[in-house]
Amino acid sequence: MRLGPVSLVPVLVISFVAALALSGEPGDVTGDGGVDGADLTCVMALAFDAENGCAADSGQLNGPLDHLLQPPAGSSRRESSYQADGDGTDDWWVIPPHGRATLADVAGPGIIRHVWMTLQTDDPAYLSNVWLEIRWEGSGTPAVRAPLGDFFLLGHDRTEDLSTLPLTVVKAPQHGDAPGRAGFSCWFPMPFRQQAEVVVVNESDLQLERIYFLVDWTELVRDPGPLSYFHAIFSSLHVVPGSAQVSDNYVLIDAAGPGRYVGSLLSIEKIEQIGVV
Repeated sequence: MRLGPVSLVPVLVISFVAALALSGEPGDVTGDGGVDGADLTCVMALAFDAENGCAADSGQLNGPLDHLLQPPAGSSRRESSYQADGDGTDDWWVIPPHGRATLADVAGPGIIRHVWMTLQTDDPAYLSNVWLEIRWEGSGTPAVRAPLGDFFLLGHDRTEDLSTLPLTVVKAPQHGDAPGRAGFSCWFPMPFRQQAEVVVVNESDLQLERIYFLVDWTELVRDPGPLSYFHAIFSSLHVVPGSAQVSDNYVLIDAAGPGRYVGSLLSIEKIEQIGVV
């Protein structure tokens, strides 16, 4: 396939047609012609000439698409569960009981932009037994370590639809007695300088039959400067009735230093019937 010549002018949108031969013999496909005996489909492509573009005051770039006028900060990259040999559609991984799988181990500087996954398992408590771990700069201690359900704001091992700016969950239709399935997306930007590692840990006694995933990230061309590393902390407490714990305050987070507190999920499950007077 050969695309016809395209001349980009400053800041203006220039379109060209990419012709794709779907049937017939291979031919010389250009932007303004066709192939004899072939069915063609047309794809519209839009582009900006960043190198020769006109400079603009950043204060004027406040429209929803104005970021397209600025040169990209880096290159888009993706780690995924695709079938590496390209022979078929077995685009999932299997994680054995008490096993772990590294979804992404990438070198920086960069920013993780999006993490998506969906799972298939017979474990009814997989939202508590499958854990997400993320490490920055080769640290031995995860900055993120939490059960999948709690990380995505789902308590009590129940899948529900969730729509927020940084986290979304799309619940799948229920099939028989199978555990509730869902698609999970995290949109928190997570910058790093040297290295980032995303790991899923299966702490269940059952095999995680399938995990499909995507990790989209930006490989930066230069050091991003001061960073705010993303952290997520999980803790739980089983309160014994009549103990001193009942009157204690429960600490959600105890952190020091500069940063931003984003929010918390608090799930409370009553384990003993309490009479009402």
